[in-house]
Amino acid sequence: MSGINETPCGYEAKNGQWIGCNRAFPHSGIRTGDLCKKCKIFFSAKSDLEREDAERLQQCEGCGLAGRKMPSTCGTCQRNYGRSDPNKEAGAAARGTAMQSRVGGASRNALANELTNTNLGSLAHTVGPATPEVELERLRAARAAGSFSIVYSIVVHASNGKVAPNAFGRMTLLVETSESMQAILDQMVDQASEKWVKNRTCIHLQTRDVELRFKGNRDIDEENLALTLSEFYSHYCNRVDRDAFIPTAKSKGLAKGSFLEMELHVFSDKYESRTGLEGTTTTTQRSKRRRAQGSDDDDDDDDIRGLTKRSASGSGPLVSKFVRDSGIPSREAANAIQTKPILFRRVTVKIKDNESGQVSIHKSTKDENGDIAVTPIKLSKSDRGRSKELYELAIAGSQIPYVAKRLLSKAPGEPVPILHEQYDLLLADLVRLVKGQMFVKRFESSADEYGVEPSDFRFTEAFLITVVKSADPSTTNSSVLAALYASSDAEEEEEFEAVYLVEPRRSSSRIEKYTGTMVNQEWHDLKSATINAFAHFVIMDSACEYLLADLQALQDIREGTILIDPMSHTPMGNSGLGDHGIEGIMTFIRTHACSPICKSMKLASASDLRRTIQQIKKELSTNPDGNSDSE
Repeated sequence: MSGINETPCGYEAKNGQWIGCNRAFPHSGIRTGDLCKKCKIFFSAKSDLEREDAERLQQCEGCGLAGRKMPSTCGTCQRNYGRSDPNKEAGAAARGTAMQSRVGGASRNALANELTNTNLGSLAHTVGPATPEVELERLRAARAAGSFSIVYSIVVHASNGKVAPNAFGRMTLLVETSESMQAILDQMVDQASEKWVKNRTCIHLQTRDVELRFKGNRDIDEENLALTLSEFYSHYCNRVDRDAFIPTAKSKGLAKGSFLEMELHVFSDKYESRTGLEGTTTTTQRSKRRRAQGSDDDDDDDDIRGLTKRSASGSGPLVSKFVRDSGIPSREAANAIQTKPILFRRVTVKIKDNESGQVSIHKSTKDENGDIAVTPIKLSKSDRGRSKELYELAIAGSQIPYVAKRLLSKAPGEPVPILHEQYDLLLADLVRLVKGQMFVKRFESSADEYGVEPSDFRFTEAFLITVVKSADPSTTNSSVLAALYASSDAEEEEEFEAVYLVEPRRSSSRIEKYTGTMVNQEWHDLKSATINAFAHFVIMDSACEYLLADLQALQDIREGTILIDPMSHTPMGNSGLGDHGIEGIMTFIRTHACSPICKSMKLASASDLRRTIQQIKKELSTNPDGNSDSE
């Protein structure tokens, strides 16, 4: 740095109040209207306790850097502006001399010198500010020509959609940085096949059976497989979300910058389709060991332990709860799900105006036939919703499996017994899904404009069905059913006995939560950072008229991240269940922590959003019956 910076920290607010400490730091990069490091920490604090901690921070008088143990002049200012400590310099020089004697002096053996000369030619051992540019280029070329490690594991997707436990361990492949990623993938498949045939089957894996992804199930763009490893590494290094792909710390025996952590995803349906084999996702060795040890985590073990007992006297015959076999059960009896036929009509929602987000509702007059399960789907406690029950649904003439959601309650202890109220609330949920997908398209378009590559996601397709009447199970002729209820077409107000929100059934029922109704969860990877930025984008794009909340997703094997059951906050508070109105919007503005994607897309600042919502509050105070944003 050169010259003295006399620009003070802070700026004058609209009300004339000075924001900042008004101190000048001669060696800082502060420009007019900027805050120093300490003031930035103080004004971004979210609580009084955080502000008190910020006030106690010590600050460098030269550059303004702040920290709990920061000296009055930081080390950088000492080195750059002639304020260095002679004792520290002497110690550093002594340590440098000792290190040089170990790695670059006459004490080095002949083998070490030969290796150095082989890799770097006559390149100087000491690299620093004085190193000529030619030698730096030679160093880069020498490094690029070296080897690189790919550390990966095998992830097996069973045909039923579940992910099998890892029974193969971690593998390491040493490759050249000049090789293409496609060639490296071929080598990984060959190496993985050696373990695959030992643990599972006698037929080797092929590239068509697998997908290469980053560790943590992060997708790779297919076109990037054509890049060399060096180009591939540089591409992801230069992304704003690089930490989601590039290891930030060294691994065992591997230096940072010399390896990538990947996953090889094997899809059993593809493998079985190619080979004709079935049941490749058999029990892993680890599962067998756990069962042998009597692990409490295995449900089968719980069923096996303690079933066979001695009689009370200890000398009589064995006693068991096992039921005597009475013959081979029929396939239909073993796999049947009890269903009932229904006659229904669809209700769909479409975006009428992409600018305003207004929707149109279409009620079909066509009767359709289907079969719906009598009992709801059993889900784990973590995946089970509090307000809806899910039923399997098959629609005549369609090969797509569906799930039908029935509304039970608004909140714990608040049932919804009136059918038309259930209809209105489920219709509001459908509108949220349709508007959500509209915002997804806008978000993707905006990301393209800024050159940002977010994670892929979308909202589920959905529609409502109103059940006209449960069909008689003994009746199988659909034309008779249609004729029986044809008179309902002429009714002015449709009568129905049940209403469901219908969506395609996904390969997994495990829910991943990204935001809550009134809570913004922290982002930790590319996917969560993307959803975080999407919520920010929606409130900005709608000028605080609409905010999508409670964003959660299912991970479908073929279609990726599918968002379901969102909630929303609107100024009028009338967009459906869970709409907390302006309070919900203000909570988001106050608690949202921007991800790198927010910053790269230049999304609106918290102050801009606050000014916008304040303007809306003024408008509503003079016009309490302002128009809702939903049709």
